Amino acid sequence: MPEPMYRSRLTGRPVTRAERIAAARARVTIDPKRGVETPQWIVELAKQSA
Repeated sequence: MPEPMYRSRLTGRPVTRAERIAAARARVTIDPKRGVETPQWIVELAKQSA
């Protein structure tokens, strides 16, 4: 089964799996500093290898 296509909310361009993982890792790092709890699906995505 092929991986679903994700698109940027701002530009509509396709987003690669590596870009999604990098964004998730950044959010996992920053959310505690902002006082926000990171959703579990983002934590799981950040644990994947790019």
